[in-house]
Amino acid sequence: MVGVSIVVVIIAAVVIFEIVSKLNKPAQGLVSNPTSAQSAQAVIDLIPTPGGGRYASFSYPSIMQQVANSKLITPVIAIYNYSYRDVESWKLAIEVLQIPSGQLTDNNSYQTRKLNPQQYQESHETINSQMIDVMTDKTVGGFSKVAFLVHGQYQATISLYGDDPSGVDILQKTFDMALGNWHWLAN
Repeated sequence: MVGVSIVVVIIAAVVIFEIVSKLNKPAQGLVSNPTSAQSAQAVIDLIPTPGGGRYASFSYPSIMQQVANSKLITPVIAIYNYSYRDVESWKLAIEVLQIPSGQLTDNNSYQTRKLNPQQYQESHETINSQMIDVMTDKTVGGFSKVAFLVHGQYQATISLYGDDPSGVDILQKTFDMALGNWHWLAN
C-alpha cells in the first residue's frame, strides 16, 4: 500500500511538472500586420443617421459623433458639428444662416472663398434639382470642401474637411450623403 502511494505521488509530481513547464514556455502564434488603410477601411461604416433641426434635415454617417456647438452669432441661426477620428480626423460643420437679401454674394464665407481663386476652386453640382456652389480648398492635403445652399432668405454651408488613410473617396461619400439628403424645413 505504501508502494502504491509513492507511485501515485510520483505520477502526480511528473504531471504537475509537465503542466507548469508548458505554461512557462512562450506562446506561439501568427502575427499579422494589416496596413492602416486596410484596418481603417474595414471599420468605417457609412450608415446614414438623421440630423438637423428646425430649419433643415440631413443625414451624416453614424460613425461621426456630435460635437458641442459654438455660440450663434448673427446671421447664423443654427449650427451642427460632427467629428470622427481614426488614424486621421474628419470634421463636418453645418451652419444655417438667415440672409434677408437671399443673395449668396452676401454670405461672408462664400465671398472670402470667391475672392481667393488661388486657394479655392469653385464648382457647381446639381443635387435634388438644386444648383449648389461648392468651393474646394486646393492648398490642403486630404479633403476640404464647402457647399453653399440657398433657400429664399435661408442659406446653409456644409463643410467637410479631413483626411483618411484609405483615401478621399470615403470623405466624398460623406459629403455627398449630407448634400443628397438635405431638405429645407423652413419656408
